[in-house]
Amino acid sequence: MDFYNKLNISKEEFLFQFQSHPNYPSALAFSDTLNFLGIKNDTYEVEKQNWQELPNEFLAVYKGIYAVVERQNQDYFVYAHEKEKLSTEQLYDNTENIVVLFETTEEVGNTKNFDYRWVKLFFVLSVLVCFYIKGDVNLFMFNLLSSAGVLISLEIFHSKFGVASVVINALCNVTTNNNSNTVDTCKKIIASDKIDILGLKLSDFSLIYFLSIFILGMLTPQNVFSLKIISYSTAIVIIYSLFVQIFIEKAFCKVCLLTISILIGQIFIASLFPNIGLNFEMLSISLFVFTAVFFSTKHINDILKLKNEYYNLNIKNSRFKRDYSIFRKELLEKNFDFKNKSNIFWFGNKKGKLNIILITNPFCGYCKEAHSILERLIIKYPDISAQIRFNYFQDENLESILSVFKNIYDNEGEQALLKSISLWYEINNAEKFIEKHPNFSTKTDISEITALAGENRNYGLTFTPVFLINNYQFPTKYEREDIFYFIDELLEDEEILNENI
Repeated sequence: MDFYNKLNISKEEFLFQFQSHPNYPSALAFSDTLNFLGIKNDTYEVEKQNWQELPNEFLAVYKGIYAVVERQNQDYFVYAHEKEKLSTEQLYDNTENIVVLFETTEEVGNTKNFDYRWVKLFFVLSVLVCFYIKGDVNLFMFNLLSSAGVLISLEIFHSKFGVASVVINALCNVTTNNNSNTVDTCKKIIASDKIDILGLKLSDFSLIYFLSIFILGMLTPQNVFSLKIISYSTAIVIIYSLFVQIFIEKAFCKVCLLTISILIGQIFIASLFPNIGLNFEMLSISLFVFTAVFFSTKHINDILKLKNEYYNLNIKNSRFKRDYSIFRKELLEKNFDFKNKSNIFWFGNKKGKLNIILITNPFCGYCKEAHSILERLIIKYPDISAQIRFNYFQDENLESILSVFKNIYDNEGEQALLKSISLWYEINNAEKFIEKHPNFSTKTDISEITALAGENRNYGLTFTPVFLINNYQFPTKYEREDIFYFIDELLEDEEILNENI
């Protein structure tokens, strides 16, 4: 279990929010990201002799990265890249005095990626089953090595695009802070690859090679002479790789040496294959497989490279967009001096200095998302106040729906109203909605609601949904979901907080 699984958060979501924070990679960015994901936290500097007084779970900087620390009796379990058991002395020697105390304030979905380990396991088992049945021991061993080569090459291929590799981490002792020389050696040698054919490096050709001979070995077991010739040709690659490691980089890469060992093992096994000759049909099949795998790999590589570029660009743009000073400037451009202080449809802490107004309409399809955002804000930030102002036009169904809303609010309170509004957007049918609320379907006086709607109309606020923050209109340049990025700073902005609500 790693850091993300332990906190039950999505790794991809965390990294994006963290890296796109204007203050990345500071402790403030880390803390704000946890808050955004629903993990309330506070950062302290605590001398290690006092760590026994901390809660059983906390966050600490372990070997240069944040990790979850769990105390069990006299031992500690650290969740970083993976779970580690440490003694007190080992923990103290590898951590700083900075600790983060946290608590989960809302349920956070852990969006897990598809687990490729099952695919890899199936991949290996398919080799074992197919070639054990055929009874050719040499071919079985050859293809088993091919499958191992495919798995290692896939790990290297994924690592190019920032996907953490368990295999490479285990072999190279990878750590994020790059304090380990072994980490530098592995990355440096793989990155020093000067081969570039249509955008593919030597590590990519490793994947192409192993996948191609795996397919040939699986589908054309009678084609062993082709496998022999192909495996012999890898001697050039072996010599090139060793030359780079010994004479250029003057260091060895464990992943590279493991790949070389697989190639040497295949050369030895291939020497045991019978010399049955190479016919045109087998040559054509081999060329076709290698060509198909080559262009497939190139296509996937180009797609992932483009995706990675877009991801990095999105992070940079989001970092700029989430700058509070820029948001604040946009927010203060448009203010509405509402005079009507009606007590209808208020939520949260009605004395809160930060007020969120949602101008909405039951017949507005886009308002469903806005109501969901408002409800989450009320739950996550109980100190804010919020009000819903419904726009109104003469319509019998609308009058009936608003009557139900007002009756529920007056008799059962704000939480019941929020549930009723959510139900309305699920049903989206006036008759069925009213049937669901037989006790609140009586027409009632909605003059307070229509008065607010009239004031909205006088200010030109006829389009919905619209969010107002202390009577300042939420900037249209931002997505409505972006409001969550700025609430914490708004709650500390005295100028805005002191504005008349």
